Amino acid sequence: MAESKVEEAQALKKLVSERVKVATKETSMDKIRQREKKYQKLAKTIDHLERAKREEFAPLIEAAYKQSCQQGLVEERERHKHEQQANAVVNHAEEAGRLKQLEESLWRPAEPSEPPRPVQPAVAPSTEKYVVKQGRIQPLVGGAQAQPKKLGKKKN
Repeated sequence: MAESKVEEAQALKKLVSERVKVATKETSMDKIRQREKKYQKLAKTIDHLERAKREEFAPLIEAAYKQSCQQGLVEERERHKHEQQANAVVNHAEEAGRLKQLEESLWRPAEPSEPPRPVQPAVAPSTEKYVVKQGRIQPLVGGAQAQPKKLGKKKN
């Protein structure tokens, strides 16, 4: 009998320990579920707060963006104006150099003691007269009697 009581006590101990384990598992699972719910509620609250913050700052961000764009446009206009002025100076200097070169090439003195004289073109200008007929340029044949018509206003 003593053995059966000991066995009963051990079986009862096992049963109690198993029930305690199950109960602790259930309570720990309940605690985990409760924590999960709490975290979900916190996440929702944080999302709502962030959305409200974004909606509050959206007009401010938009205004700052517009201001930076306008400031960028002003800076771009100023930069463009300065570039145009610099290009004008460079172009003026280049044009002056080209004109000087052209003058030098056209006016060559024959001898150092003589004044400069213009250089004659290699090809003599044509003395022929031309007329436009049917959209084509044709030489005028027959001299003065074949003068082209003058374009002007129509008389009614």
